Amino acid sequence: MHTQNVEGTERLLSLAVGTMGMVSGIRQGGVGGLLKIAASAMIAKRGLTGHCQLKSLLETQRDGGDEEPPREPSAATTTEAGKRNEEARMENALEETFPASDPISP
Repeated sequence: MHTQNVEGTERLLSLAVGTMGMVSGIRQGGVGGLLKIAASAMIAKRGLTGHCQLKSLLETQRDGGDEEPPREPSAATTTEAGKRNEEARMENALEETFPASDPISP
């Protein structure tokens, strides 16, 4: 289970803005409306669950600078491992926060 990193007013605002955005997207219709619904659903989910995967990822990267400097492995190893790690984290963030593949029910 994910820890809550969105609380209080931020959580309520996310829920309110997400709900209003979904209603607006339904009224708008078309492809633009579907995109608005998808983005708004992510914002509403953030408010409902109290967890934002993107915020978690950004906090992890920001906190990473406070740690002691890493040892000096070879440049090739560092680059490859870093790319794989970054790709895995971004893929996980996208899976957790972007429900665009879910069909919209009428």
